[in-house]
Amino acid sequence: MLHMGDRDLYQLAERVGQGLRAAGWRIATAESCTAGWIAKALTDVPGSSQWFECGYVTYSNAAKLRDLGVLERTLQEHGAVSEATVREMVTGAWQKSHAEVAVAVSGIAGPDGGTAEKPVGTVWFALATPGEVFCEERRFEGDREQVRRQSVSHALSLVQRMLARRSPSRRLFFALWPDEAMRGALAEATCEAVQASAGQPVPVDNLHLTLLFLGGVAERRVTEVADAAHRARMWHRGMTLEVRLDHLEHWPRPRVLCALPAQPPSAAERLAQALQDQLTAAGFSPDIKCFRPHVTVARKVTRPSSLRMRPVVWRFSAFALIESRTLESGSVYSVVENYPL
Repeated sequence: MLHMGDRDLYQLAERVGQGLRAAGWRIATAESCTAGWIAKALTDVPGSSQWFECGYVTYSNAAKLRDLGVLERTLQEHGAVSEATVREMVTGAWQKSHAEVAVAVSGIAGPDGGTAEKPVGTVWFALATPGEVFCEERRFEGDREQVRRQSVSHALSLVQRMLARRSPSRRLFFALWPDEAMRGALAEATCEAVQASAGQPVPVDNLHLTLLFLGGVAERRVTEVADAAHRARMWHRGMTLEVRLDHLEHWPRPRVLCALPAQPPSAAERLAQALQDQLTAAGFSPDIKCFRPHVTVARKVTRPSSLRMRPVVWRFSAFALIESRTLESGSVYSVVENYPL
């Protein structure tokens, strides 16, 4: 590995990309000693936008605290090059990016900075996937360039091996899934704004309100997801969820136009929290960003010229587990199971 060349790294990154694409997953990186080299290796591959989400270069301790949520206590007690720190780095990247996979690296590349306990060449790695965080330490030989190059190669190899051994997975999320009439009403109410946005309208059949995103779930664990949903459902039996969508917002980073309620529906918030609690208790790592109910009505939006819509009320007596598949023609959604309330 000491003599891993640029071509070797490219081929390794290419294989990682093929595995991510086949799984329908996206990856995020959190790097300290490699300073963005892993992200560069991955994005050198043409078509990487299909599976590369983002990269965090957190070279300083302050950046680790600020950007990835590493605890100051962790850095003080264990140091930046440690299992505890790299575990929090990868967890922060995984949660903030909402990618299905995250890889993190923190090490001592030299020529100075080493100690008897942690000599130059000591590097910690962490890999996060749905429901699992794996960490390991390696000690590399060579100069600064060689240590960093070997670190990049090892990080990519970890991802490749993980993809090779994982069982087939399904991209799942929980949603309020409207009927045809409700979808049509929203499409009509937002039609003018969507056209003015010059964005790509979301197909009417795809309009929905996401409650909780799970990402890739191994086929063998789908039953556990369903069981968690049944437990969450028991706390909301007999309830009708009402969502009043009455204004539009443009979210620049994902470049989407969204319909939202001025007053977040408390019943939907409680249901989303119950699902998250049950899934976490079952050993899953669901998306835990702050729940903000919205319906994406257009994508690839740059500067919308109108943010007006007619209010639309959606009423639900059930929620659904949805599978998402990405085809060349776009995303295709299918209902795995409905859960009456």
